[in-house]
Amino acid sequence: MREIEGPCFRPEGLAADGRILYVSDYETHRILAFDPEAGLVLWSYEAPDASPRGLAFGGGSLWLLDDGADQIYEMVPSDGTIRNYYKAPHDFGRDLAHDGERLWAVDRQLDEIYALRPSDGKVLFLAKAPGRFPCGLAFGEGALWLSDFESRRIYKLRAAMDVPYRVTGEIERDIRFRYLLRNDGDGTITEAAIHVAVPYDTLENQKIVGPVRWMPEPGSFETDRGGQKVAVFRFRDVPAGGSAVAGYDARVRLGELHYAFYPEDVKPLSSIPKGMLGAWTGPQSRLQLDVDLVRETSREIVGEETNPYWIARRIFDWTIEKLEYDRVGGWDVPTTLIKRGTGSCSEYAFLYIALARAAGLPARYEGSVVVRGDDASIDDVYHRWCEVYLPGIGWMPVDPSGGDQPWPADQARYFGGLADRFLITTHGSGDSEYLGWDYNAHATYVYRGRGRVHEEGYGIWSPVREERARD
Repeated sequence: MREIEGPCFRPEGLAADGRILYVSDYETHRILAFDPEAGLVLWSYEAPDASPRGLAFGGGSLWLLDDGADQIYEMVPSDGTIRNYYKAPHDFGRDLAHDGERLWAVDRQLDEIYALRPSDGKVLFLAKAPGRFPCGLAFGEGALWLSDFESRRIYKLRAAMDVPYRVTGEIERDIRFRYLLRNDGDGTITEAAIHVAVPYDTLENQKIVGPVRWMPEPGSFETDRGGQKVAVFRFRDVPAGGSAVAGYDARVRLGELHYAFYPEDVKPLSSIPKGMLGAWTGPQSRLQLDVDLVRETSREIVGEETNPYWIARRIFDWTIEKLEYDRVGGWDVPTTLIKRGTGSCSEYAFLYIALARAAGLPARYEGSVVVRGDDASIDDVYHRWCEVYLPGIGWMPVDPSGGDQPWPADQARYFGGLADRFLITTHGSGDSEYLGWDYNAHATYVYRGRGRVHEEGYGIWSPVREERARD
């Protein structure tokens, strides 16, 4: 390692092609071609925008990140001619690196690192930076090198993981889930059944700590045709003004889930197990897989693509481009959503699942009870998203409604990512004999007289305090 005198007073980005060191000068808004051996600036040119920061060299191009315009430019190194450009992953980008195949970017505000497809800037995955002020990024010796301004350290990072996902930031919380039927009429609910989805004991980022305490004890546990386990509570003769209540208390440990792998790691569609094809690619009443509009839309989105990752990603990108979030009553079918262009989280999920299955990808939904902001919170809205099966990787979360965001990094956060605030209770694809198209819980009942039955479900979240955690 040696120190050399720089060619400007405000250097921000550096990139080397083996002989020339390219420098972005933030003060003059120019790109300088510097010969470090001779100490000479050989040529320079105006940067495309006024805030040139990160630089990388790769694939015969010079890449520039401008944090004022929030753009990444692919340029001819000799004169700055723009070959391509696209939106940066987020709005506080600091630097770029090129590994020979992919472009990497780092964001200082979110303290995140992004792997990008160079042709269009699609964020393949993201990872948290090890420091609190990441500012410099480079690739060499098969690794990413990250400098952090606050800690004054340089980190050597692996550009690939041994497993396709990681879990970070695990936290324990207590959940009380209840589902209520209240007889607001003047007759009698003669028979009622409340079906409660049994929350999953162990998933990638979810663990139930200790036993689930059912309130009251279920009459039976059943499993629906999709493999979802359900607790069944039966009630008789609920009078006017009376209620039937069922649910559970549990302590859960939830973490942030991040899938991080390269599209070329995904095996072809022909590798999907045959048993899975029947269970998770077949028709369901609400998915309309036999309707021309659904099949044709899926074909138009996928085009000639054969890699399952990019098939899933194309459908994700199309869905968030096509729909706007609008939580209104009812869950409409895919053809209505395609024509209308709006939907709730469940409707985003139904449309995505239908289009993915039409393309030959196994897909299903996950349903959850959600921590709403504070650790002490109440959820009576819930949330549903999708899972898609990628051969060689497994089931991966895809949340098109969550990913309907303006920044590429925020979109990618919901393609293979899951926050630490969802207790997953349900895996399904609809038409469950116990849950129907609901998730978390579903009730059926019959009544005599002038009936008016109020249904309500909610989850009450509480933080696990230190003294409680020791008990």
